[in-house]
Amino acid sequence: MLKLYGLTHSRALRCLRMLYEIDAPFELVRAHPDSPDFPEQINPNRKIPALVDGSTVMWESMAINLYLAQTHTTELSPRGRAELGDALNWTLWAQSELEEFFNKTETLNAVPPEWIRKTLGVLETTLQRRGYLMADRFTVADLNVSCMFWGPVSNQLSFDGFPAAKRWRDAGWARPAAQRAIREAQDPANL
Repeated sequence: MLKLYGLTHSRALRCLRMLYEIDAPFELVRAHPDSPDFPEQINPNRKIPALVDGSTVMWESMAINLYLAQTHTTELSPRGRAELGDALNWTLWAQSELEEFFNKTETLNAVPPEWIRKTLGVLETTLQRRGYLMADRFTVADLNVSCMFWGPVSNQLSFDGFPAAKRWRDAGWARPAAQRAIREAQDPANL
């Protein structure tokens, strides 16, 4: 059985959401990386989340989600090489363009309007053509990128002027798996 190490209000939320999307049985091991319950061999960086699948150990939330999409074939999984390439492109784009920026930004006032125009413009242009990032359905790419819009600064961004991107973001977070993960993250027992 899969084991996900992490806390639901951390980046582990991304993986929790993915596991619910693909309906894979798993055990959530609520462990802080500084606690003795978190074995060092799980992640040499001593960070969460981490996933154990038999002898395979994965860390980095987006890598975990891509791994799950490849090892559990569902509607979220890339179909063929072109979609796999798109999933990798969008996931790495989210890491470099979104997460990197949001990690350095402490308030919504610090978000430059030109960054919003450029970044949300990339999403808007793509989503106007085809409702989703890489296919005609919600995939791991949509999950990974939309997860970036859940955080103290990113979830306050206005999508005014970007209707396709707003529709996409709202629909992604309205999915039952996303709502289940959010409920867990907001449950005081899990903090």
